[in-house]
Amino acid sequence: MLDGAARVKDLVQAAVADGQPALGITDHGNMYGVLDFYAACRAAGVNPVIGTEAYMAAESRHERPVRRGKVDDTGGDVAGGEKLYYHLTLLAETTEGYRNLLKLSSAAYLEGYYYKPRVDRELLYYLMSRGLDRAAAEHVIVQGFFADVLARIGSAEVRAGIEGALQARLA
Repeated sequence: MLDGAARVKDLVQAAVADGQPALGITDHGNMYGVLDFYAACRAAGVNPVIGTEAYMAAESRHERPVRRGKVDDTGGDVAGGEKLYYHLTLLAETTEGYRNLLKLSSAAYLEGYYYKPRVDRELLYYLMSRGLDRAAAEHVIVQGFFADVLARIGSAEVRAGIEGALQARLA
């Protein structure tokens, strides 16, 4: 809903006043606000949904392609028309999922930092092998990675064909 700085207590109070049973947080590339957010939600009786908006590297978190074009939060352009990174929203469903998000966020800073803390498929698959559902995670990876491509396609028929092929691949 919001993409920017917000006061956690104000957001939680607004959710309570609006009768919302849950509220989520997805900090960009990190999980700095999670502890305060969780405590405020629990104190107010609102179910906290914990997540992060990861920056997904086009190929590998270890690559360092030359960046060109505009420098903003869209990922910029690199050679070949790809982006330096793509946005990928990840939500924790369980305590184990929360721990995996912490590991993912830490690894993005320690191993994949290049303008932004980036993750890649290898890192996501590694965490999936440690108790996560691979099919569900592949669905998230593919949808996040190709969302930008699908948004740029003008023909509804072509878009439907690509989405159908993606769904068949994930089934």
